[in-house]
Amino acid sequence: MESLKYALTTTFFPPFHLGGDAIHVELLANELVKRGNEVHVFYGLDAYLIKRGNRKIKEMEKDSSDHHGIHLHHYATLTPRLSTLAEYSFGISSITRKIENDIKKLSPDVLHHHNISGIGQEILGIESPIKLYTAHDHWPICQKSSYQRYDGEICQRPKHCMTCSLLSKRPCQIWRFSNSTEKIFSKIDCIISPSGYMADILISLGGLKNVTVLPNFVPDWENNDHSATFEIPYLLFVGSLEQNKGIDALVSDFLDWKMDTKISLRIVGSGSSQKKIKEKINRDKRGNRVLLEGGLLRKNLASLYRNAIAVIIPSISPENSPLVGLEAYCAGTPLIGTDIGGLPEMINRVSKNYVFHRGDFSKMREIIRSILSNPPDRSRIRLFYEKYYSPESYIKGLRHILDNKSMRGNHILAPVTKGSNYEVLL
Repeated sequence: MESLKYALTTTFFPPFHLGGDAIHVELLANELVKRGNEVHVFYGLDAYLIKRGNRKIKEMEKDSSDHHGIHLHHYATLTPRLSTLAEYSFGISSITRKIENDIKKLSPDVLHHHNISGIGQEILGIESPIKLYTAHDHWPICQKSSYQRYDGEICQRPKHCMTCSLLSKRPCQIWRFSNSTEKIFSKIDCIISPSGYMADILISLGGLKNVTVLPNFVPDWENNDHSATFEIPYLLFVGSLEQNKGIDALVSDFLDWKMDTKISLRIVGSGSSQKKIKEKINRDKRGNRVLLEGGLLRKNLASLYRNAIAVIIPSISPENSPLVGLEAYCAGTPLIGTDIGGLPEMINRVSKNYVFHRGDFSKMREIIRSILSNPPDRSRIRLFYEKYYSPESYIKGLRHILDNKSMRGNHILAPVTKGSNYEVLL
């Protein structure tokens, strides 16, 4: 790919982040730098300060102009709560203006927006030769970004957002009433959707006409240690320990399961449900059936992924393109999960039999038994990773987008289970 100057915008960036969207930005920045591009990342600290407090912030006060070849530009206000509330409710952000001025001075070839929920929708209006946006979540059409109602159910009436916000005890986003999704994204050349599911949402509910499906990626595990062995076969969960991830119900069911073979459930991650899960484990009298591993760095996860019976994503809220699923396939490990969001199209690449209805743990048990009795070909799973979720496959798709930036209409760069709205390009 021709060497270009990139500007990436994001609300969060590691280590000051809360989810997979920030990790994707870091991975993308690293891949672009490896290929000889100049990469600048612009992000705010206010949202992180509100969520996590002042921990480690001082470390970022050191020279942040360059980090492994990535130029970092971080922004914070003296009143993070007030500033974030103003941006959230009224679309007014002092950070946006500062970022805009710095991007204009930089004059990038490509301006690529990611999760901008904490730095303001006005940032989408910044001019650049090529303007991209990656839809990591439902933010373009949902005030909560989750596409879930106040009662936890998946939204079926997206026009009743104010009522939902009030019942969720969240401030309303006033700026949305005078800005349609089409208007907000009118200056973006291409909206990248990591899944066909999200693309269909953006097209059918947002009325967008320039959506391209390009799956996210993760680096290969090949250089990591896979030598560790585990005495008891296990199912693996990796992610935030929050109720919407379905982890509470998964642990309860697993502890109640009178299984016909000895397997354990290993849990990697942390979150608000951690204390409750520990209490459930301590009440169990049958030994180490559920093991809390805590938070682990990605480089230390290779063996856990590689040796697992399967990786499970039991989410009860719609996932877009979960990083955990990509990492499972990178390790050649089967993925099982619920039938909502973008999960089914990811799982169906390997087997349509590995999807279960959310909350239907009896079906989940059948799937696990099936995998134990008839293990899938793990080398075949690796091929799916290389074809759809590797850095090479992503960069190939990105190059195609950049070479055709003037194209309008909806496109797809990889097969999905849905997608009658797309023209197949590759």
